[in-house]
Amino acid sequence: MKQAKTVSTKLKYCFYGLSVLGVLVGVISCKNNSQLASVPVHACDHLAADPEDPGRFTTVSGVPSEALAVEANVLAAISVCTEANEKYPDNPRFAYQLGRALAAAGMAEDAEPFLITAAETGYAAAFAILGDLSDDSEESNEFYEIAAARGYGPAKRYLEQVTKTPATNVAIKPRGS
Repeated sequence: MKQAKTVSTKLKYCFYGLSVLGVLVGVISCKNNSQLASVPVHACDHLAADPEDPGRFTTVSGVPSEALAVEANVLAAISVCTEANEKYPDNPRFAYQLGRALAAAGMAEDAEPFLITAAETGYAAAFAILGDLSDDSEESNEFYEIAAARGYGPAKRYLEQVTKTPATNVAIKPRGS
């Protein structure tokens, strides 16, 4: 999570209403996600959409993490989502879904730039996977807080679990969010 560590603070400022700082620093500009709805459903949506992603098309049911992690499924998802991301490079949905597929394949370092790209637009589910991938519990929780604030259900449930869990116990991250 080398790259995420350098941008997590800037992403935090961006999505807690201090986007000016991100712009001044020149790293994060709080990109707008206006292209999200303008791109039609793609094979990437059918192979890698998260069932709980508030940014997915409602006509696509999504693929649970366990099903995505199956080798044949994840390889197909990586292939079509790479194509979708190349065809629609400004669409955060495809950046997120490619990052999700790469993370499911155990390719965290490859997934990270795509997840950051999606997170820069405010894509809720991307923050949760960045939280899953982080080795720093404070940073993870910050990512989950942003994801939860932006409407991502698994992040909300995780934070509720952490709040209810005694300090001696470690809550399990919502892996594959």
